[in-house]
Amino acid sequence: MIANHLKSRSRGIQSGTVLLLLALTIVGYRHFRVSQIDGTWWKLQEKGDLPDEMTLRLTKREFVMRFWKDGGVEQVTLLLDANEHPFEKIAGVMSETYRARLNGETLVITKRLRTPGVTGEITERWLLASNGQLKVSSVSADSTFRRKPLLSYLFHASP
Repeated sequence: MIANHLKSRSRGIQSGTVLLLLALTIVGYRHFRVSQIDGTWWKLQEKGDLPDEMTLRLTKREFVMRFWKDGGVEQVTLLLDANEHPFEKIAGVMSETYRARLNGETLVITKRLRTPGVTGEITERWLLASNGQLKVSSVSADSTFRRKPLLSYLFHASP
């Protein structure tokens, strides 16, 4: 009888320990991740050509953006070394390159578009505002995003 009581008590302690470790892992990940912009974001304003929902990951070496496009998930990965890299090319029509770097807490992406006879440059700045919203600003438009609520992960797929 005492042995059964001790066994049931140790199971309760084990399950409590597992729950505590899980909670500490989640809190630790959110606190110690490389960037506070990691996660899934929903667009609040309909300006700009960024997707309405995107999942971001920012490390010291790369920026990864995943989003829904044409019934599937598309992923864009940019290297954060401030060097010029090819982005997109259509032979004889246009080519696009990018430079990306972290400037403190701000991600700066500069895209250069070249077409026959015309060259243009657009710079985007990605910054997490003090109110927790993600602000993406460029010459063409500014967009504001809010973090996807935690419980919505149970009912809605993320890119």
